[in-house]
Amino acid sequence: MITTETEAREFLRGLFESYNNRDWEKFFGSYVWEDCLFFNGNGMHSGKDKMIQFWETAYNTNIVRETLMEPTNIFIKENEIAALLPLKFNFNKDQVYAGVQFKKGDEVMLKCADFYKFRNGKIYEFTVYRFSLWWLKDWAENWEEFEKIVRRV
Repeated sequence: MITTETEAREFLRGLFESYNNRDWEKFFGSYVWEDCLFFNGNGMHSGKDKMIQFWETAYNTNIVRETLMEPTNIFIKENEIAALLPLKFNFNKDQVYAGVQFKKGDEVMLKCADFYKFRNGKIYEFTVYRFSLWWLKDWAENWEEFEKIVRRV
């Protein structure tokens, strides 16, 4: 059971490293149960195969690469961790994404809140909330304001 911020950071560092490297064997072998439930703005994804299919389709590395960064805040409750973290999108080709034109090489930082539930030392359910590019574009009154909200690195 993870009880300290240091333990939580160590666990999340390994989880994020395996995700960022698309090392699904390590991701599911060490950190996440294969029958895990994953919730995000696109719905629920149940189990290893569905989760991998979603990530490899939604974040096709030929188009955009999502990288999870070191959490800025972590909250621990018995068998649960909540983490606020930045994530980075790297665009690998010129494209329109979420209604915005990006060029090859653009990097965009977004904020994300993740909530993890544990069973026997591994994640059995997690939910991800992130500031969506769609929402931010609609919310911003003009491109200059959008640029301030979604910081290009």
